[in-house]
Amino acid sequence: MAGVATVEPPGGTLHALAACAADFRCETKPRYRRLSSMKPRGLFLGVVAIIASPVLADGTSLGHGEGGRIVDFLPIVQQYNASGELFRIQGVCKSACTLFLGIRNVCIERDATLMFHGGHDIQENVTGPDTRASRAMLYRFNEALRQHLLDGHYMDTEEYHTLMGTELIDRFGYRECPRT
Repeated sequence: MAGVATVEPPGGTLHALAACAADFRCETKPRYRRLSSMKPRGLFLGVVAIIASPVLADGTSLGHGEGGRIVDFLPIVQQYNASGELFRIQGVCKSACTLFLGIRNVCIERDATLMFHGGHDIQENVTGPDTRASRAMLYRFNEALRQHLLDGHYMDTEEYHTLMGTELIDRFGYRECPRT
């Protein structure tokens, strides 16, 4: 839209997202201001900031490798599926971290280590492929990987089943990350 610049919400978008991470209904709405209403100095600084901005890096699983609660990982998957940006699975990626395989533009580094296990239902105190957690995970894997995990009964227990990036690329058809 010509003549319009976005202005980040007070406290910043990341602050706003962190503050409402537990409530999926919240959202941040950018405010807009016409470029023509900006003073020449402000316009100049805005252009300089855009030109001098570093290129955004690809998303990465680093920092998420130990897994955690599925509800903490789903917004990341949704964010990258909405943006279409590249997301790299690197290093060790355990448990809920493997949800990142559900990102449309995901790639895997050959030396990555992905560790899968069955999801645990805390309310019913049961682990297995039919729990909500396991179904949420399996839904995001491609058919070949999903079938491998189910046929091998790797989703029946909380014991880790490890697959290397090379195997996910060569055997299960996931995309290898481009060299950086």
